[in-house]
Amino acid sequence: MTEEQELFAILKIKRDLILVASDELDLGSTNEVKVYLFEVESVKGAAGGRAGGYGARRVSSVKGYIVRGSVSKKFYQTDDKDVIESFEIPYHATAIDVLLPDGSSVVVRGVVDPELVRSYDGLTQ
Repeated sequence: MTEEQELFAILKIKRDLILVASDELDLGSTNEVKVYLFEVESVKGAAGGRAGGYGARRVSSVKGYIVRGSVSKKFYQTDDKDVIESFEIPYHATAIDVLLPDGSSVVVRGVVDPELVRSYDGLTQ
């Protein structure tokens, strides 16, 4: 996997993600879209998971990408829990369909929210 394709490979493989984008992802466009990707993990609780009403989800990693067409470039990454807590995580995100450069598509939880992306930019500078 090339560095330019990392984001698309992650979207294809991992399922528990939250994507926040500054605009719609259009891989046929040369417009620049800033994307923040939150990797979510489940933490088991007393009932052994969320299905029983116990347990929680937490973000274990945040990555930032600039996407232009079918090329993405990572500009930010952290696994630091204290830093991650600074981000407003949109757990309310709905399903979005993302068309990948190879023509396949994946459904991920996400939102298009330029204002939220700008707030993240303030945390990553």
